[in-house]
Amino acid sequence: MKYNRKSILLLIVIFSWVKLYANDLHTKIENHIFLGEFNLADKLIDSQLKKVNIDIENKIFLYQKKGDIIKLEGDIETALFYWEKANLLRNKVYAKNDYRRVWNFANLATYYYEIIQPKKAKIYADSCVKFTNNLTLKEQKEIKIHLIWNICTQVKKQQINDKQRWLCQKEIERDYKKSIDFQLKHKTVPYYLAKTYHLLGNSFTDIVYYNTYQTQVERKRNFDKANYYYDQAIIIWKKEFGDQHFELAKTYFLKAFLCQTFENTNEVKLYKQTILNYKNSLNAFGINKNKEVGKIPNNQDLLMMLRYYTEFQLRHFTTFKNKRDLIQAEKTNRKAIVVWKNFILKTNSKKINQNLAIYELNPHKLQIEIEIEKLKLTNELH
Repeated sequence: MKYNRKSILLLIVIFSWVKLYANDLHTKIENHIFLGEFNLADKLIDSQLKKVNIDIENKIFLYQKKGDIIKLEGDIETALFYWEKANLLRNKVYAKNDYRRVWNFANLATYYYEIIQPKKAKIYADSCVKFTNNLTLKEQKEIKIHLIWNICTQVKKQQINDKQRWLCQKEIERDYKKSIDFQLKHKTVPYYLAKTYHLLGNSFTDIVYYNTYQTQVERKRNFDKANYYYDQAIIIWKKEFGDQHFELAKTYFLKAFLCQTFENTNEVKLYKQTILNYKNSLNAFGINKNKEVGKIPNNQDLLMMLRYYTEFQLRHFTTFKNKRDLIQAEKTNRKAIVVWKNFILKTNSKKINQNLAIYELNPHKLQIEIEIEKLKLTNELH
Protein backbone atom coordinates (compact mmCIF):
# COMPACT_ATOMS: atom_id res chain seq x y z
CA MET A 1 0.00 0.00 0.00
CA LYS A 2 1.38 3.40 -1.01
CA TYR A 3 0.95 6.54 1.06
CA ASN A 4 1.19 10.06 -0.36
CA ARG A 5 2.75 12.91 1.63
CA LYS A 6 -0.60 14.17 2.97
CA SER A 7 -1.60 10.70 4.22
CA ILE A 8 1.70 10.30 6.02
CA LEU A 9 1.37 13.70 7.67
CA LEU A 10 -2.21 12.86 8.69
CA LEU A 11 -1.07 9.57 10.25
CA ILE A 12 1.68 11.38 12.17
CA VAL A 13 -0.85 13.90 13.51
CA ILE A 14 -3.26 11.11 14.53
CA PHE A 15 -0.56 9.08 16.29
CA SER A 16 0.71 12.23 18.06
CA TRP A 17 -2.81 13.08 19.21
CA VAL A 18 -3.41 9.52 20.49
CA LYS A 19 -0.13 9.59 22.44
CA LEU A 20 -0.90 13.05 23.85
CA TYR A 21 -4.39 11.91 24.89
CA ALA A 22 -2.98 8.80 26.59
CA ASN A 23 -0.38 10.85 28.48
CA ASP A 24 -3.04 13.32 29.60
CA LEU A 25 -5.28 10.45 30.73
CA HIS A 26 -2.43 8.81 32.65
CA THR A 27 -1.65 12.11 34.38
CA LYS A 28 -5.31 12.58 35.38
CA ILE A 29 -5.50 9.09 36.87
CA GLU A 30 -2.24 9.48 38.77
CA ASN A 31 -3.27 12.90 40.10
CA HIS A 32 -6.51 11.42 41.43
CA ILE A 33 -4.46 8.73 43.18
CA PHE A 34 -2.01 11.27 44.64
CA LEU A 35 -4.96 13.26 46.03
CA GLY A 36 -6.53 10.14 47.56
CA GLU A 37 -9.45 10.34 45.14
CA PHE A 38 -9.41 6.62 44.50
CA ASN A 39 -13.07 6.45 43.46
CA LEU A 40 -12.56 9.03 40.72
CA ALA A 41 -9.40 7.31 39.47
CA ASP A 42 -11.18 3.95 39.49
CA LYS A 43 -14.18 5.27 37.53
CA LEU A 44 -11.86 6.77 34.93
CA ILE A 45 -9.95 3.47 34.64
CA ASP A 46 -13.14 1.39 34.31
CA SER A 47 -14.59 3.72 31.66
CA GLN A 48 -11.41 3.36 29.59
CA LEU A 49 -11.27 -0.42 29.96
CA LYS A 50 -14.79 -0.69 28.52
CA LYS A 51 -13.63 0.82 25.24
CA VAL A 52 -13.20 -1.67 22.41
CA ASN A 53 -10.36 0.08 20.58
CA ILE A 54 -8.00 0.63 23.51
CA ASP A 55 -4.38 -0.31 22.77
CA ILE A 56 -2.44 -2.87 24.84
CA GLU A 57 0.04 -0.40 26.38
CA ASN A 58 -2.84 1.68 27.73
CA LYS A 59 -4.48 -1.47 29.09
CA ILE A 60 -1.25 -2.36 30.89
CA PHE A 61 -1.17 1.07 32.54
CA LEU A 62 -4.84 0.89 33.52
CA TYR A 63 -4.67 -2.59 35.07
CA GLN A 64 -1.43 -1.67 36.85
CA LYS A 65 -2.95 1.46 38.36
CA LYS A 66 -6.15 -0.33 39.33
CA GLY A 67 -4.02 -2.82 41.26
CA ASP A 68 -1.99 0.02 42.81
CA ILE A 69 -5.16 1.72 44.04
CA ILE A 70 -6.53 -1.46 45.59
CA LYS A 71 -3.16 -2.14 47.25
CA LEU A 72 -3.24 1.36 48.79
CA GLU A 73 -6.75 0.58 50.07
CA GLY A 74 -5.33 -2.50 51.82
CA ASP A 75 -6.68 -5.38 49.69
CA ILE A 76 -3.47 -7.02 48.43
CA GLU A 77 -5.21 -10.14 47.03
CA THR A 78 -7.45 -8.15 44.70
CA ALA A 79 -4.52 -5.89 43.82
CA LEU A 80 -2.62 -8.99 42.67
CA PHE A 81 -5.58 -9.98 40.48
CA TYR A 82 -5.26 -6.75 38.46
CA TRP A 83 -1.45 -6.73 38.51
CA GLU A 84 -1.50 -10.19 36.94
CA LYS A 85 -3.73 -8.87 34.14
CA ALA A 86 -1.10 -6.20 33.48
CA ASN A 87 1.65 -8.82 33.70
CA LEU A 88 -0.03 -11.06 31.10
CA LEU A 89 -0.34 -8.16 28.68
CA ARG A 90 3.33 -7.21 29.15
CA ASN A 91 4.24 -10.80 28.31
CA LYS A 92 2.24 -10.51 25.08
CA VAL A 93 3.61 -7.20 23.87
CA TYR A 94 7.22 -7.20 25.09
CA ALA A 95 10.06 -9.62 24.36
CA LYS A 96 11.20 -11.99 27.11
CA ASN A 97 14.18 -9.87 28.18
CA ASP A 98 12.56 -6.48 27.61
CA TYR A 99 13.28 -4.10 30.53
CA ARG A 100 9.60 -3.06 30.71
CA ARG A 101 8.71 -6.52 31.99
CA VAL A 102 10.52 -5.62 35.23
CA TRP A 103 7.15 -4.53 36.66
CA ASN A 104 5.92 -8.15 36.42
CA PHE A 105 8.55 -9.06 39.01
CA ALA A 106 8.10 -5.85 41.02
CA ASN A 107 4.37 -6.58 41.42
CA LEU A 108 5.04 -10.10 42.69
CA ALA A 109 7.85 -8.91 44.98
CA THR A 110 5.41 -6.38 46.48
CA TYR A 111 2.71 -9.02 46.92
CA TYR A 112 4.95 -11.47 48.78
CA TYR A 113 6.45 -8.63 50.82
CA GLU A 114 2.98 -7.56 51.96
CA ILE A 115 1.91 -11.07 53.00
CA ILE A 116 5.28 -11.50 54.75
CA GLN A 117 6.81 -14.27 52.66
CA PRO A 118 10.37 -12.90 52.48
CA LYS A 119 11.96 -15.79 50.55
CA LYS A 120 9.51 -15.54 47.66
CA ALA A 121 9.67 -11.73 47.73
CA LYS A 122 13.46 -11.92 47.38
CA ILE A 123 13.27 -14.18 44.31
CA TYR A 124 11.23 -11.58 42.43
CA ALA A 125 13.22 -8.61 43.79
CA ASP A 126 16.43 -10.26 42.56
CA SER A 127 14.84 -10.57 39.11
CA CYS A 128 14.08 -6.83 39.23
CA VAL A 129 17.76 -6.12 39.80
CA LYS A 130 18.76 -8.26 36.78
CA PHE A 131 16.23 -6.51 34.53
CA THR A 132 17.38 -3.00 35.51
CA ASN A 133 21.13 -3.44 34.99
CA ASN A 134 22.67 -1.33 32.19
CA LEU A 135 19.57 0.69 31.35
CA THR A 136 19.82 4.07 29.66
CA LEU A 137 18.58 7.14 31.54
CA LYS A 138 15.57 7.29 29.22
CA GLU A 139 14.68 3.68 30.03
CA GLN A 140 15.16 4.27 33.77
CA LYS A 141 12.76 7.21 33.67
CA GLU A 142 10.25 5.28 31.57
CA ILE A 143 9.89 2.45 34.10
CA LYS A 144 10.22 4.82 37.11
CA ILE A 145 13.28 2.97 38.32
CA HIS A 146 13.24 4.81 41.67
CA LEU A 147 10.04 2.93 42.54
CA ILE A 148 11.68 -0.39 41.58
CA TRP A 149 14.66 0.48 43.82
CA ASN A 150 12.28 1.24 46.69
CA ILE A 151 10.52 -2.11 46.31
CA CYS A 152 13.83 -3.98 46.21
CA THR A 153 15.07 -2.15 49.31
CA GLN A 154 11.86 -2.95 51.18
CA VAL A 155 12.31 -6.62 50.33
CA LYS A 156 16.00 -6.52 51.30
CA LYS A 157 15.07 -4.98 54.65
CA GLN A 158 12.58 -7.77 55.27
CA GLN A 159 15.30 -10.41 54.87
CA ILE A 160 17.36 -9.03 57.75
CA ASN A 161 17.00 -10.68 61.16
CA ASP A 162 16.86 -8.62 64.35
CA LYS A 163 20.49 -9.29 65.27
CA GLN A 164 21.79 -8.03 61.91
CA ARG A 165 19.32 -5.17 61.45
CA TRP A 166 21.38 -2.29 62.78
CA LEU A 167 24.56 -3.70 61.19
CA CYS A 168 22.91 -3.62 57.72
CA GLN A 169 21.33 -0.18 58.11
CA LYS A 170 24.07 1.65 56.19
CA GLU A 171 23.31 -0.44 53.11
CA ILE A 172 19.56 0.15 53.45
CA GLU A 173 20.09 3.89 53.93
CA ARG A 174 22.40 3.98 50.90
CA ASP A 175 19.78 2.28 48.70
CA TYR A 176 16.99 4.68 49.69
CA LYS A 177 19.30 7.68 49.22
CA LYS A 178 20.13 6.41 45.74
CA SER A 179 16.41 6.61 44.96
CA ILE A 180 16.11 10.05 46.61
CA ASP A 181 19.12 11.44 44.69
CA PHE A 182 17.69 10.17 41.40
CA GLN A 183 14.33 11.79 42.11
CA LEU A 184 15.85 15.12 43.14
CA LYS A 185 18.21 15.20 40.16
CA HIS A 186 15.53 14.39 37.59
CA LYS A 187 12.67 16.25 39.31
CA THR A 188 10.28 13.34 39.46
CA VAL A 189 6.80 13.49 41.02
CA PRO A 190 7.02 14.88 44.61
CA TYR A 191 4.54 12.26 45.86
CA TYR A 192 7.07 9.47 45.31
CA LEU A 193 9.91 11.49 46.83
CA ALA A 194 7.88 11.96 50.02
CA LYS A 195 7.09 8.22 50.03
CA THR A 196 10.80 7.45 49.80
CA TYR A 197 11.64 9.76 52.73
CA HIS A 198 8.86 8.02 54.67
CA LEU A 199 10.30 4.57 53.89
CA LEU A 200 13.78 5.70 54.90
CA GLY A 201 12.32 6.97 58.18
CA ASN A 202 10.67 3.57 58.67
CA SER A 203 14.04 1.83 58.31
CA PHE A 204 15.41 3.81 61.26
CA THR A 205 12.22 3.21 63.27
CA ASP A 206 12.83 -0.51 62.80
CA ILE A 207 16.31 -0.05 64.27
CA VAL A 208 14.86 1.75 67.30
CA TYR A 209 12.22 -0.96 67.72
CA TYR A 210 14.74 -3.83 67.56
CA ASN A 211 16.98 -2.26 70.19
CA THR A 212 18.81 -5.26 71.67
CA TYR A 213 22.18 -4.68 70.03
CA GLN A 214 22.54 -0.91 70.38
CA THR A 215 23.85 1.49 72.99
CA GLN A 216 21.58 4.27 74.28
CA VAL A 217 23.55 6.80 72.22
CA GLU A 218 23.09 4.72 69.05
CA ARG A 219 19.37 4.34 69.64
CA LYS A 220 18.95 8.08 70.21
CA ARG A 221 20.83 8.79 66.99
CA ASN A 222 18.58 6.38 65.06
CA PHE A 223 15.52 7.92 66.70
CA ASP A 224 16.62 11.39 65.53
CA LYS A 225 17.29 10.16 61.99
CA ALA A 226 13.87 8.53 61.74
CA ASN A 227 12.23 11.77 62.87
CA TYR A 228 14.31 13.79 60.43
CA TYR A 229 13.25 11.71 57.41
CA TYR A 230 9.60 11.64 58.49
CA ASP A 231 9.72 15.43 58.76
CA GLN A 232 11.14 15.66 55.22
CA ALA A 233 8.16 13.62 54.02
CA ILE A 234 5.73 15.79 55.99
CA ILE A 235 7.13 18.98 54.44
CA ILE A 236 6.37 17.61 50.96
CA TRP A 237 2.94 16.17 51.88
CA LYS A 238 1.84 19.53 53.31
CA LYS A 239 3.28 21.58 50.46
CA GLU A 240 1.64 19.42 47.79
CA PHE A 241 -1.62 18.36 49.47
CA GLY A 242 -2.29 20.50 52.55
CA ASP A 243 -3.01 19.42 56.14
CA GLN A 244 -5.46 16.62 55.33
CA HIS A 245 -4.06 13.80 53.23
CA PHE A 246 -3.97 10.03 53.60
CA GLU A 247 -0.18 9.75 53.23
CA LEU A 248 0.45 12.62 55.65
CA ALA A 249 -1.73 10.79 58.17
CA LYS A 250 0.35 7.65 57.76
CA THR A 251 3.62 9.53 58.31
CA TYR A 252 2.28 11.17 61.49
CA PHE A 253 1.21 7.71 62.68
CA LEU A 254 4.73 6.36 62.18
CA LYS A 255 6.14 9.36 64.09
CA ALA A 256 3.77 8.48 66.94
CA PHE A 257 4.80 4.83 66.80
CA LEU A 258 8.46 5.86 66.86
CA CYS A 259 7.93 7.98 70.00
CA GLN A 260 5.83 5.21 71.54
CA THR A 261 8.58 2.66 70.86
CA PHE A 262 11.30 4.89 72.29
CA GLU A 263 9.23 5.66 75.39
CA ASN A 264 8.94 1.91 76.07
CA THR A 265 12.68 1.83 76.81
CA ASN A 266 12.29 4.29 79.71
CA GLU A 267 15.22 6.26 78.29
CA VAL A 268 13.10 9.36 77.69
CA LYS A 269 9.49 10.28 78.35
CA LEU A 270 7.73 11.04 75.11
CA TYR A 271 4.11 10.70 76.15
CA LYS A 272 3.08 14.20 75.00
CA GLN A 273 4.87 13.86 71.65
CA THR A 274 3.23 10.49 71.06
CA ILE A 275 -0.26 11.85 71.79
CA LEU A 276 0.37 14.93 69.60
CA ASN A 277 1.47 12.80 66.64
CA TYR A 278 -1.54 10.49 66.99
CA LYS A 279 -3.85 13.53 67.07
CA ASN A 280 -2.09 14.96 64.01
CA SER A 281 -2.61 11.62 62.27
CA LEU A 282 -6.33 11.60 63.12
CA ASN A 283 -6.65 15.16 61.83
CA ALA A 284 -4.80 14.32 58.60
CA PHE A 285 -7.09 11.31 58.06
CA GLY A 286 -10.03 13.64 58.69
CA ILE A 287 -11.39 11.60 61.62
CA ASN A 288 -11.43 14.58 63.98
CA LYS A 289 -13.16 16.69 61.32
CA ASN A 290 -16.22 14.41 61.00
CA LYS A 291 -15.05 12.90 57.71
CA GLU A 292 -16.99 9.76 56.90
CA VAL A 293 -14.93 6.58 57.33
CA GLY A 294 -16.02 5.38 53.88
CA LYS A 295 -14.38 8.43 52.29
CA ILE A 296 -10.96 7.70 53.79
CA PRO A 297 -9.01 5.97 51.01
CA ASN A 298 -6.60 3.83 53.03
CA ASN A 299 -8.77 2.15 55.67
CA GLN A 300 -6.16 -0.49 56.51
CA ASP A 301 -3.56 2.16 57.43
CA LEU A 302 -6.20 3.93 59.52
CA LEU A 303 -7.07 0.65 61.21
CA MET A 304 -3.41 0.01 62.04
CA MET A 305 -2.99 3.51 63.46
CA LEU A 306 -6.09 3.12 65.66
CA ARG A 307 -4.84 -0.26 66.89
CA TYR A 308 -1.51 1.14 68.08
CA TYR A 309 -3.13 4.28 69.52
CA THR A 310 -5.56 2.12 71.52
CA GLU A 311 -2.72 -0.08 72.76
CA PHE A 312 -0.74 3.01 73.79
CA GLN A 313 -3.68 4.44 75.76
CA LEU A 314 -4.47 1.07 77.32
CA ARG A 315 -0.88 0.47 78.38
CA HIS A 316 -0.74 3.95 79.89
CA PHE A 317 -3.87 3.16 81.89
CA THR A 318 -2.51 -0.14 83.24
CA THR A 319 0.72 1.65 84.25
CA PHE A 320 -0.67 4.82 85.86
CA LYS A 321 -4.30 3.82 86.58
CA ASN A 322 -5.72 7.05 85.20
CA LYS A 323 -9.34 6.31 84.28
CA ARG A 324 -9.25 8.94 81.53
CA ASP A 325 -6.76 6.79 79.58
CA LEU A 326 -9.13 3.82 79.69
CA ILE A 327 -12.04 5.98 78.49
CA GLN A 328 -9.90 7.31 75.63
CA ALA A 329 -8.71 3.80 74.73
CA GLU A 330 -12.32 2.64 74.39
CA LYS A 331 -13.27 5.70 72.29
CA THR A 332 -10.34 5.04 69.95
CA ASN A 333 -11.13 1.35 69.67
CA ARG A 334 -14.81 2.06 68.94
CA LYS A 335 -13.62 4.09 65.95
CA ALA A 336 -11.45 1.14 64.93
CA ILE A 337 -14.47 -1.20 65.01
CA VAL A 338 -16.39 1.12 62.66
CA VAL A 339 -13.39 1.26 60.29
CA TRP A 340 -12.97 -2.54 60.47
CA LYS A 341 -16.65 -3.12 59.56
CA ASN A 342 -16.45 -0.67 56.67
CA PHE A 343 -13.23 -2.23 55.38
CA ILE A 344 -14.63 -5.77 55.50
CA LEU A 345 -17.80 -4.70 53.66
CA LYS A 346 -16.08 -2.93 50.77
CA THR A 347 -13.24 -5.42 50.25
CA ASN A 348 -13.60 -8.11 47.59
CA SER A 349 -10.91 -10.49 48.82
CA LYS A 350 -11.99 -13.75 50.46
CA LYS A 351 -8.70 -13.74 52.38
CA ILE A 352 -9.21 -10.33 53.96
CA ASN A 353 -9.60 -11.62 57.53
CA GLN A 354 -6.50 -13.76 57.08
CA ASN A 355 -4.53 -10.74 55.82
CA LEU A 356 -5.77 -8.54 58.65
CA ALA A 357 -4.73 -11.24 61.10
CA ILE A 358 -1.13 -11.02 59.84
CA TYR A 359 -0.96 -7.50 61.31
CA GLU A 360 -3.36 -8.22 64.21
CA LEU A 361 -5.91 -5.72 62.94
CA ASN A 362 -9.06 -7.05 64.56
CA PRO A 363 -10.21 -4.43 67.11
CA HIS A 364 -12.60 -6.84 68.85
CA LYS A 365 -9.66 -8.50 70.59
CA LEU A 366 -8.61 -5.17 72.07
CA GLN A 367 -12.21 -4.47 73.08
CA ILE A 368 -12.15 -7.64 75.20
CA GLU A 369 -9.00 -6.37 76.96
CA ILE A 370 -10.70 -3.02 77.57
CA GLU A 371 -13.79 -4.73 79.02
CA ILE A 372 -11.59 -6.77 81.36
CA GLU A 373 -9.87 -3.59 82.60
CA LYS A 374 -13.26 -1.92 83.09
CA LEU A 375 -14.42 -4.91 85.13
CA LYS A 376 -11.27 -4.81 87.28
CA LEU A 377 -11.82 -1.10 87.88
CA THR A 378 -15.46 -1.70 88.92
CA ASN A 379 -14.41 -4.44 91.34
CA GLU A 380 -11.75 -2.20 92.87
CA LEU A 381 -14.28 0.56 93.43
CA HIS A 382 -16.58 -1.87 95.24
